[in-house]
Amino acid sequence: MPMPIDIVAMRHGESEINLAARRSRHADDSDFTPEFLRRQDAQFRLTDKGVEQVRVASTWIQKHLTAEAPFDAHFVSGFVRARESAAYLDLPGALWEVSPYLHERDWGILTQMTEKGRLEAFRVALQQRHEEPYFFRPHGGERLSDVCVRLEIMRDRFAREYIGKRVLLVAHGEVLWALRILYEDMTPEEFAREHFADGGRAGMKNCQILHYTRRNPHTGDVGLHMEWMRTVAPTVTDVPTSWYRIVRKLRNSEELLADVNLTKRLISR
Repeated sequence: MPMPIDIVAMRHGESEINLAARRSRHADDSDFTPEFLRRQDAQFRLTDKGVEQVRVASTWIQKHLTAEAPFDAHFVSGFVRARESAAYLDLPGALWEVSPYLHERDWGILTQMTEKGRLEAFRVALQQRHEEPYFFRPHGGERLSDVCVRLEIMRDRFAREYIGKRVLLVAHGEVLWALRILYEDMTPEEFAREHFADGGRAGMKNCQILHYTRRNPHTGDVGLHMEWMRTVAPTVTDVPTSWYRIVRKLRNSEELLADVNLTKRLISR
């Protein structure tokens, strides 16, 4: 299927809900005021730090991705924090389409609970998430696989309308993870390893950027599929990871069983 040459996705800057959740993990629930709890997840703004993070990311994008040519299309989640991030990128000439498919994963009743409240009410469910993050569904929310289905709709549109073009997305951490699952052909086990790598500290940072391309970065040849990927967190380092070649995998019976056997059997007979 023909595709854009480049798809670049950025997570929004630090938001009010990010900051409140981080403080709550350190036993500070002072942000969870009645006004805060009445606010719908889609309405949370960036913090001052989040605005500065986006400006740093903008500098990186303009230096490394748009110095020679701008993006051909710009898409952003409808959530306030994503649109605010797109605005503060302030890319010359950029016109943004607000997409109904790029919004944050719905975490249901867990969204605006304190860390203590989550652990008291949903300890077993959260333990299940740690065991199987790909298929875990928060109470009243979405599985990550549901987010992948939303992104397949976007991918089909890219294939129809943006062949040979360059596309920029501004969205959310879980949306970027779903992109990785789709474009890197991850199994549930591979996703779990990546997601919890480095003790869970390897997740999507605010303003982290994923860059997928059909162009071989070493030869300039353009392939049929998104074969190359790199990532950078501009607020941490100006240097992206080395280009990683994506190899699509078909698995034989032994390879399927090797993945399956990573899960302990609890009942044999």
